[in-house]
Amino acid sequence: MGFFSPQKKHSCLVLKRLMDAVRAGDLMTREVVFVERTPPLDSVAETMAQHNISGVPVVGEDGGLDGMVSERDFLKLKSSRFLLFEQLYCPIPICF
Repeated sequence: MGFFSPQKKHSCLVLKRLMDAVRAGDLMTREVVFVERTPPLDSVAETMAQHNISGVPVVGEDGGLDGMVSERDFLKLKSSRFLLFEQLYCPIPICF
């Protein structure tokens, strides 16, 4: 209960020092891939897949950041659409 081996304690200390030393600027991507507000979602998903990224900034007409689209947003959309479909076309629960 709460016991860590000396090796595990050392690993945790090393990781903590690393996390304290590394800053966002050390990890950030300098060549940012972004999308505008107008493309359809399949195009946004294709852009994300082509660049192997899990999220993409969305910019407005002025070039300013309007928001983000992430893989999680696609999963939430898929889930909500499935639930809507289920409510419309399968109103009676089916038990197996």
